[in-house]
Amino acid sequence: MSIKPFISYATIVMFASWILGFCGFAVYAYMLKFSTIPSADAIVVLTGGAERLSTALNLLEKQKAPQMLISGVNSKVSMGALFKKIDEKHLNQITLGYKADNTFENALETKEWTTKKNIKSILLVTSFYHMPRSLFEIRSAIQDLTIYPVSVFMHTEQHWTYTRSAWLLFVEYNKFIVRFVQLLIRRAFL
Repeated sequence: MSIKPFISYATIVMFASWILGFCGFAVYAYMLKFSTIPSADAIVVLTGGAERLSTALNLLEKQKAPQMLISGVNSKVSMGALFKKIDEKHLNQITLGYKADNTFENALETKEWTTKKNIKSILLVTSFYHMPRSLFEIRSAIQDLTIYPVSVFMHTEQHWTYTRSAWLLFVEYNKFIVRFVQLLIRRAFL
């Protein structure tokens, strides 16, 4: 067999696998939601989306967990800047995490916080397109933590076919692949 047809065939197979993988990723991201949100030891919300904080605060107010970590807060942002109107009792339940600048660092910050507070289960709040990679990173960092995903959908993102949502899913899928390959390589050589 000549090398040229083999390369062409391999390219087609890889591209088809990549497209099928994206479709599976999109369905998985969209399906990561509970009809009824369970209770947990804590809420962890990853900054970056408009409705993530309000969703997490709503869970705290509904007493779905007694404490909350907001991971990835900009160092110049205060509690008052994040929450204009919040019940005083909830302020004492919230920890602002300033150490994370990306999803990998969110996982490390979450690990440090949950270990320090002996937390065994969390409600993880992030955008639906970001949830698969967030789960992957946190599960890679913390094996003995039960994670309940709470995916946040913008009003226009109820269908992943919405153009912006589809693009964000596409970007997250490729980040997920890169991160997965990085972890495979690291484990192979350690």
